[in-house]
Amino acid sequence: MHKNAKDRHMLLQLEEHMIKLVKDPERNSQKFPAMSSYNRMLVHRVAAFFGLDHNVDQNGTAVVVNKTSHTRLFWTCL
Repeated sequence: MHKNAKDRHMLLQLEEHMIKLVKDPERNSQKFPAMSSYNRMLVHRVAAFFGLDHNVDQNGTAVVVNKTSHTRLFWTCL
């Protein structure tokens, strides 16, 4: 990662979205909007951290994450 303020902000936003998804029993997936390849990579990494399935949509520009039997929350935040 580039380790700058913009990256940190993006990671914190992703963490917040993933936590909300994992805690919400009504939702099983979330589609993130089209974004740069670097930000898609961040989505994939954060999703993997939470044990979420992560795939690129049909257009190849957005990421869809899904809950799995391995999905989990951690006490420590990113």
